[in-house]
Amino acid sequence: MPNGTFCAGESLGTNIIIRCVNGVAGPGNCNDNLSGEPPIGNFPTTCWQTSNSSGDAACAAGPMGSVVRLRAAEAEMSAPLLRVSQVSRWFGGLRAVDEVSFDLNGNEILGLIGPNGAGKTTLFETISGFMRPTKGAISFDGRDITGQPPHRMARLGIGRTFQIVQPFRDVSVLENVIAGVVGPNREAVDPRREAMAVLTRVKLHHRSAALARNLSLPEKKRLEIARALATRPRLLLLDEVMAGLTPTEIDEIMVILADIRRSGIALLIVEHVMRAIMSLSDRIVVMANGRKIAEGLPAAVAADASVIEAYLGRRHHGPA
Repeated sequence: MPNGTFCAGESLGTNIIIRCVNGVAGPGNCNDNLSGEPPIGNFPTTCWQTSNSSGDAACAAGPMGSVVRLRAAEAEMSAPLLRVSQVSRWFGGLRAVDEVSFDLNGNEILGLIGPNGAGKTTLFETISGFMRPTKGAISFDGRDITGQPPHRMARLGIGRTFQIVQPFRDVSVLENVIAGVVGPNREAVDPRREAMAVLTRVKLHHRSAALARNLSLPEKKRLEIARALATRPRLLLLDEVMAGLTPTEIDEIMVILADIRRSGIALLIVEHVMRAIMSLSDRIVVMANGRKIAEGLPAAVAADASVIEAYLGRRHHGPA
């Protein structure tokens, strides 16, 4: 796409807005003001995506055909909310995470994918304070948080879920969420009301009086998200919250996560459900054997030869 291409006369600073449908850039009435080239196609507008000033653009099809994305130029130009710089975590001679770096902007969804054993959860542990990195640095909102303990991370605005859900089994769903409200946010005026509001966001309010041990797996997954949301995070780390769910249940979680993002919370998501992570994410980071092997827009990452090799082996993407 030529430099300067825009649609419907809309531009945000250095970011040019294009329209996309079903993963293809090229909406109706889109032309290049600078070169005078004719419009590139007449497609119904179902999805927005920003491109940079060089005119590079892409968009990803969602579960129902398209995903809405609109990222303002101001977010692009500001300092990242989270910066991971050359972070490593070693266990003796095993480098579970090896010099991984990436940025996550405010109100962005960043997917973190890779084969089992790639180091994704270990990286989560270092970001959320459950493990201290062997080397490297982590900053949040411009502040060095490397090695800070989990309770301090929560107070700073970093919430997280865990692969294996472990609610307080013998108390109610509501009391589980209240624990999150009064933990890092002791100034809460009405913890019960705030907890109920969180349960409503994750569509679990109707089970507020149930004991956590009596919830189904999909309900426990939602409770896990609710407990993290109750800490009022600015950044939410989600570790395989869709694992073990049916396609319908996955779609329901995706709707919840999209709503969380619209509220202004950034998301860093580890997930093996590819259709979900590719649809939700603005960008994808791929890890294999502890190292970052790719980063970029979902469509570009999915076509990357090193990513295909990491998942399927060398013989699947062409001759050696």
